[in-house]
Amino acid sequence: MTDWIDEERARRSRGINHPLLPSEHDAVNARYPETTLEYCCECGAATGRAGRADDSIFTEDGDGPYCFECWGDLASKKGVE
Repeated sequence: MTDWIDEERARRSRGINHPLLPSEHDAVNARYPETTLEYCCECGAATGRAGRADDSIFTEDGDGPYCFECWGDLASKKGVE
């Protein structure tokens, strides 16, 4: 039997993310560890951020998300902050 947690995992596996409450993140990750983590598009490490609608790091062109370290590398290569 499929429930909302299974559906959320299936959406995220297809790259479809949306905001969740902290308790919802906990419920999904309890069954499917690290499912709701956001990963850097450059290095693959967890960004430690909350998603596109919150504090994730994206370029003006929409590339991302980036972790803080890769964003710093990208900014220094382009000469921006």
